[in-house]
Amino acid sequence: MKNYLKALLSIILLASCTSENEQKGLDEIATVYHAKVAFSKGFYTNTNQKTIKNFTIKISDCKMLDTIKFGQASANMARIAYANFTAKEKKKYDEINVEFITEKDTAYASFDNRLLKLIDKKGSTALAFSESILHHNFSKLDELIDKNHIRRATFGLDMKKYITSLEKTRGKINTYQLYAISKTRDENAKINMIRYMGEFEFSGGKKAAYFVNIDMLEDKDKIIGYKLD
Repeated sequence: MKNYLKALLSIILLASCTSENEQKGLDEIATVYHAKVAFSKGFYTNTNQKTIKNFTIKISDCKMLDTIKFGQASANMARIAYANFTAKEKKKYDEINVEFITEKDTAYASFDNRLLKLIDKKGSTALAFSESILHHNFSKLDELIDKNHIRRATFGLDMKKYITSLEKTRGKINTYQLYAISKTRDENAKINMIRYMGEFEFSGGKKAAYFVNIDMLEDKDKIIGYKLD
């Protein structure tokens, strides 16, 4: 019913240009997902007669989405766009939408401002984890983990030893990329988490997949789980 009302009440305003920051986000998405990226801006009136302004990312010709779930990739696309917005633009749009257009079908996902703020804020921890490993700043890792969940006093030192062993056979880590975000849950601890998934790429051409889990609660921004292949 909600989607029907959106379609019925929606007034789409195709924009002729983007701001510098909006375009930067779109370019980053195109680079990460090796895709063609377009956009639209618009608004609609919801059932409470509130005007909702949106920014829609239109994805096409993206082979990566043959292997990554659209829902997980679209969340990261929305995060990238939102992270590049200015403070004024973050307030301007009530939601970011993502459309994946193929010859056979169109997939659609929508992320409201509250969720965007959450995945952007917690995403900074996932990025800090990635940057610390890329630049061999392993002591920083000890500051990023929740020691109530990752009970390893030598976490940073252990990661240093592990990455060093990987780089001996694969070459130095050249870069990394986050490409998917999902919701997951620790049933034993009864904790809902946001999972950020990505890959490190080594100079020898090989890649290592990884993820970090962060508590969904707004005041909990440290890593409570991880995996690095």
